[in-house]
Amino acid sequence: MKWILGPAARLVERRPWWAIGVVGAITAVLAVFAVQQQTDTDITAFAPNSDIGRAFTQLEQDMGASSAVQVILDAGEDGNVISVAGVQTVLEVQSTLEAVPVVVGSLAPADANTPPIMSFALPVIEALRAAGIDPAAATDAEITAAGGAAYASEEAALAAALTSRDRDLAAPSARAGMVLVRFRPGLSDDEKSVAAQAVRSAVAGSGSGGVTVEVFSLEVIYDEMQQTMDKELTPLLGLAFLLVVVILIFFYRRLSDVVVGVAGLMLAIVWMYGLGVLIGPDYLGWVGAFTQISIAVPVLLVGLGIDYAVHLTSRYREERSLGTDPPGAARVALLTVGGALVLATVTTLVGFLTNLASPIPPIGDFGVFASLGVLSAFVVMALLVPSIRNVLDRRAHRRDQRPPRDPLRPLTRLMRATTVLATRIPVATLALGVAVTVVSIVVASGLTTEFSQDEFVPRGSEAERLIGVVDGLFGGDVVEQTGVVITGNLFDPDVANAMLQTEANMAGTTDVRMAGARAQALSLASAVLLARQVAAESDPGAAARFGELGLGEVSFAPDADVVGLLMLAADYVPADLGSVVATDGSVAAIRVSTSAGEEGADALAAALLEDAAPLVDAGVRVTVTSRNLLIGEVSTTLTAAQRRSIIITLAAAFVLLVLYYAVTERRPMLGVVTMIPSLLVVAWTLGTMRLMGLSFNVLTGTVASLAIGIGVPYGIHVTHRFTEDLKRSGNAIEAIQATVGHTGAALAGAALTTAAGFGVLWFASIVPLQQFGAMTAITIVYSLAASVLAQPSCLVMWDRATRWRPTRRT
Repeated sequence: MKWILGPAARLVERRPWWAIGVVGAITAVLAVFAVQQQTDTDITAFAPNSDIGRAFTQLEQDMGASSAVQVILDAGEDGNVISVAGVQTVLEVQSTLEAVPVVVGSLAPADANTPPIMSFALPVIEALRAAGIDPAAATDAEITAAGGAAYASEEAALAAALTSRDRDLAAPSARAGMVLVRFRPGLSDDEKSVAAQAVRSAVAGSGSGGVTVEVFSLEVIYDEMQQTMDKELTPLLGLAFLLVVVILIFFYRRLSDVVVGVAGLMLAIVWMYGLGVLIGPDYLGWVGAFTQISIAVPVLLVGLGIDYAVHLTSRYREERSLGTDPPGAARVALLTVGGALVLATVTTLVGFLTNLASPIPPIGDFGVFASLGVLSAFVVMALLVPSIRNVLDRRAHRRDQRPPRDPLRPLTRLMRATTVLATRIPVATLALGVAVTVVSIVVASGLTTEFSQDEFVPRGSEAERLIGVVDGLFGGDVVEQTGVVITGNLFDPDVANAMLQTEANMAGTTDVRMAGARAQALSLASAVLLARQVAAESDPGAAARFGELGLGEVSFAPDADVVGLLMLAADYVPADLGSVVATDGSVAAIRVSTSAGEEGADALAAALLEDAAPLVDAGVRVTVTSRNLLIGEVSTTLTAAQRRSIIITLAAAFVLLVLYYAVTERRPMLGVVTMIPSLLVVAWTLGTMRLMGLSFNVLTGTVASLAIGIGVPYGIHVTHRFTEDLKRSGNAIEAIQATVGHTGAALAGAALTTAAGFGVLWFASIVPLQQFGAMTAITIVYSLAASVLAQPSCLVMWDRATRWRPTRRT
């Protein structure tokens, strides 16, 4: 460890301006990358590396379907959108959108199923026009007469599905209806977002006769989530900094120390963002983009990063109070506390990096971003704090000014008073801690795991309200789709016929939307049938060519040329075909319109697998996937991932500490003793989660690993100072009192600032962030209690058992 700290200590002692310059130069470079940071709010970023996850990627990327914006028309309680006001509003919305270049340029091409702008009122409008009535001038009576007959036809099934669930199409009446604006496949996420916002802006203020108009789409939701996170990050960071400043002013009583600590935090955050962008998808591609949970990282750094400043400043002041000059105090502070900080940093990095074992990519990326931040904070604080203090205090030293009084002295006396438990009743103290731990383990055994897309929607936001409107009026997202992804010999006529049979089996399956008597589903086989129908309407000769290639009336001939049929069909229904078969022919899918939501996704998947039995019999591989299935799989995966992360973190920290103390002190059992706080805190934290009614989610699932990442460094600081004081005094009781008095006071100050930093997350509007902030703050308090109460008792008992005395080395 000396090879790391030795050169750094000499630098801050002899060339402090060089150290400051190095930090400044690195910051300038990384700031160029930091300003490029962007956040991915798509919930599918949490897709685990599994069959369902891979199938969903194939469905979305290899067979890009058109996305859609849902324009909601609501006539209000007891209202009816199948009326003059409703039809006129539909016509107004459609004409408005057709005049917006961004929207027109993004629209999907018309296909045989639906036009690019599809409304619930389309059957009524077509019936009115067929009767020679101008829809814009139609009366309620004319609309009712036209609608009653129009909605009764099978062709109107798709439009009928866009009415609210209180529909009575015989009347016809419905409180609400939708206008679907379909975008063409292949649009980037940014292009979809721009087009969706253009739709939203264009129809704002539309509606008449009591009909209101609102816009709902995933792009709109994600944009609002992004805007909310961007808006919240600044005040959350500001509040965290404010609390840290107030606490540091109380402890330090000197403005320059506060400024140095806060400046170091800001630089560490810039480093973290810059490094995160550099290794992100736009450059090295080692990790994904920042996600919803990554907003916690800068706040986390405010809490964890200030620890380094507190410990370094505390030790520096202690040395100055002993009469050491500023350069010497800077060197000693970095060499003594720095050793504990290096080991604490390594164990904290281990705690965060174990998240890489999670099959959920954003959790692994969160661990990487947090690790980069912690490492950045260590480097920045280790160079900046002693260097700036050296520069500032050398002038005061030359003027023979007395060093400032240690502001932690009252806290030192308080911490020293707690050692009575360790020095007089260590066995009883530890037994009490173990008893609480056992109870916590029993309580924590009932923890459950939950994950929902709605968790990340800011509370009280417009997005949350719109989701509630769609759920209330339509029973969920009307453009929900589930995919049956197929791999194998896709061009076998038997497989094509199996696709048609599977679609037939889906008719009547619970949560599968119907179009008359058939399921709303599309495969490459049904797309070919659809293409023949389109061809027959425009070119009877072209329709005959389908028969020549082996397409029968409702099936494929045993010797049908499926590849030739697909090439022919591509001339007539390119958009439909492109949404169900990859361009390289490696994978295909049956896209099914469904209404299961998150709660019914698993049952729907099981039913669709039964429907797909003909495909399995035909020898191809079938995987059912959807956005909702991904969300459910994340929930299932979290529990196993959390257990694995705890085991890996504990094992790695245990091995590291045992090896370290075996090499440096020839006392490997000190490594075991140092782990005591972490073992206790993990159990206490999980038990508290259960008592608070919380469950594992993508953020609270990392709390146990974070408890180890925080608890181990606290234990390291105590053990490191204990061995130093024991060598000096030769008496374990005196060493414990000195250790808890000095290091315990620094830990208490650091814990208070860290808990305050995390505690501000309670004011976030995203529930998982609130829970994460509260539980992490509680974890920090537990870590402090374990390190100044339980660990000293263990050290006293260890000393009595080993009767260790300092050995002089030559």
